[in-house]
Amino acid sequence: MNISQEDLENSPYRTFHRTVVDHFRKLIPANSKFKIFPFSLKKGSNIHGLIFGASHMAAFCKFLEIAWKVNPINGDANFDIDSDFEKQESNELFQELKLKTKIELFKEQLTDKIKTRLIQNSLVLFEFTIFSGHLPIHARDVINSLKSDGTIQYTGNIPINYDAYKRKERKTWKINELNN
Repeated sequence: MNISQEDLENSPYRTFHRTVVDHFRKLIPANSKFKIFPFSLKKGSNIHGLIFGASHMAAFCKFLEIAWKVNPINGDANFDIDSDFEKQESNELFQELKLKTKIELFKEQLTDKIKTRLIQNSLVLFEFTIFSGHLPIHARDVINSLKSDGTIQYTGNIPINYDAYKRKERKTWKINELNN
């Protein structure tokens, strides 16, 4: 596999398979449609790493739906692998010290990409969401929030789902420069 011994030794037990997934991702050509996603299964004191791979968007969506149904906190394992539940509950008094959950980090990253115009339409938004290992509802929360606070403007709805993606239903929004 050619994973460095140092990377393996420095990888925490509970996230060891992520090191393997990161290595495999580097082996996949950039222009490939093939993507892989990790998922951890804890049984007793053992943690088993599952690596899901596919090259079709429908398969990615189905895998992520199941993963997030098993664990609505982070969709990465059948247990709280990254202590996201603790992050949600911690440091409510000092928000700047609060560690961010997987969903919070994704929402910040997506907000930044929309504000900087790296994501300008619903098709790119959907791909970014899925390839980041998230559900469309997480992106919809960001879009709705940005519309509510006046950062973006659009009419109708922004379709963020596989059916709209399959139909190539592309919807754009306008950035309100005064709120950006």
